[in-house]
Amino acid sequence: MIASHPSFLDAIRARILLSVRYYSRTDSGFVERRLAPVDYGIELGDEDGLSRYRFWDGEEEGTRRFLRLLPAEIERVQVLGQSFDPAGIPALPDPWTIPRDWPVGTPPVG
Repeated sequence: MIASHPSFLDAIRARILLSVRYYSRTDSGFVERRLAPVDYGIELGDEDGLSRYRFWDGEEEGTRRFLRLLPAEIERVQVLGQSFDPAGIPALPDPWTIPRDWPVGTPPVG
């Protein structure tokens, strides 16, 4: 787990965006993005059995995607003062690993 794991959990429940600095294989280096925290744990199909942090990157039109990061790939997480609406996140997982009061399987807004 990352040192800021409790803040990550609080941000899920409060629907607060995070600033996350993580290692991007695509960019071959560290990047920092504003991300919505989605869940933490082991997903079906994860053959290695390792828990991952899951985020929704909905900032830029052409790059909207889910990110699944191992704790070792995350350098820093900061809680931002901006909320997000989970209804704008497509194909939310069911069931949750981390309990919260979000709707499940909500289609994207718009």
